[in-house]
Amino acid sequence: MFITGDYNRRSYNCYSGNVCYLLERKGFLLSEHMSFGMCGGLSFQFELSDSVKFRAVRELHCLTEYLYNLGMKIVEKQSNEFDDFCNQIKISISNDMPFMFHYDGFYFPFTQIYKKTHERRIALVTGFDDLCFFVSDFIYGVYDVEVNLDVFRQATDKFKGACVNYTYYDVLTEELDRNTVNGSNIWNSIGDVSNHFLREESENILVGIKGLREIYSAISACLERNENAIDWADFSEDINQAVITLDHYGLFLEEIACKQLVQEKYIEKILTCSKLFMEASDMWQIVTRLFFKLSVNSSEKTIERIKINIDKTADILEQAFTLLDEMVKENV
Repeated sequence: MFITGDYNRRSYNCYSGNVCYLLERKGFLLSEHMSFGMCGGLSFQFELSDSVKFRAVRELHCLTEYLYNLGMKIVEKQSNEFDDFCNQIKISISNDMPFMFHYDGFYFPFTQIYKKTHERRIALVTGFDDLCFFVSDFIYGVYDVEVNLDVFRQATDKFKGACVNYTYYDVLTEELDRNTVNGSNIWNSIGDVSNHFLREESENILVGIKGLREIYSAISACLERNENAIDWADFSEDINQAVITLDHYGLFLEEIACKQLVQEKYIEKILTCSKLFMEASDMWQIVTRLFFKLSVNSSEKTIERIKINIDKTADILEQAFTLLDEMVKENV
């Protein structure tokens, strides 16, 4: 049994991609960029889990509040055990509702981190039979991939890796308010993000201002300890998450301006902020290439170039967040 409808698509982010699809099934068309921004998409925390290894932690508070205002409630739930989890999936699919769940990408062959890294992700179950579930993940562009029950159990059990034990999202849909995307909600969403990264999240090392300015010190300390086992290529892949995040937020701001969803006097400033986020994303891509270079030949010159580009990225983001913060104060 499979859910009905066309779900052949790609997404930038596992959460906003799924949310867009769920909204679309209810007749509410929203671009993923807009969904990402309105849901506080930059509320990702990239923390240092060891000397120079990043770890992404996805927060849901902005998302659930926003969807509640649209008439779509997402409640995080945990099943008692695996059989109950499977039963909830089958009930959902039988009612023609895709099932959104946490999984550890280490166990699914279609992910880039298969048997490499434990990382929690979000996907949809779009069908089932007696022996397996069929999973669709818009990040990887895979649809109705057959996953046997043993692998599915491993990927969803926290005792096996990065997942929360049999966690899923109960999506409760009421009548959606298509007028919810307005100036008030936009400024509230932008304000949450600006406050988050200007003032609160010192541990956020890839997007947050305070943490970003400390990242070079963490790298230098690791090098001074002669820890030569650093996988710089893998390190650069973590930065790619920040590149995508900043691109996404820049496009969100661009769409706000193009659709004139805020007062005309703010349009030019919003476009300026959009360009700054895209510029910061470009700077991070340069850093990514430098980390790949380190994996071949670690030199002081390359390290110095990394420091310069990290500082430039922090300066650009601080300028963007400060400008957004000034506009928010006038509107909230």
